[in-house]
Amino acid sequence: MESQNQSGPALTDKDPMAKKLDYTEVPSKIKDRPEKMGVAGTAQNCSNCQLFVGADDSDQPKQGQCLLFPQHTVKAKAWCRSWIKRHLEN
Repeated sequence: MESQNQSGPALTDKDPMAKKLDYTEVPSKIKDRPEKMGVAGTAQNCSNCQLFVGADDSDQPKQGQCLLFPQHTVKAKAWCRSWIKRHLEN
């Protein structure tokens, strides 16, 4: 069986697991995003999360795949409570 590519349907906040993780495409809706790993909650989004895999080779992809939601695509500017600081490779 082939692995899922990054072109699955978009994740919505109606998905049961997404609800549990407060997933949102509009992070400013979540007022209590905690600081994690030295990053303010307001600066966290999928594009700077360790779990996010961009859909293209761009430095700033608009969407991609999250390792938590492999059957879906997520917006790069979205957010959920599972956010983990991306460690940049040198």
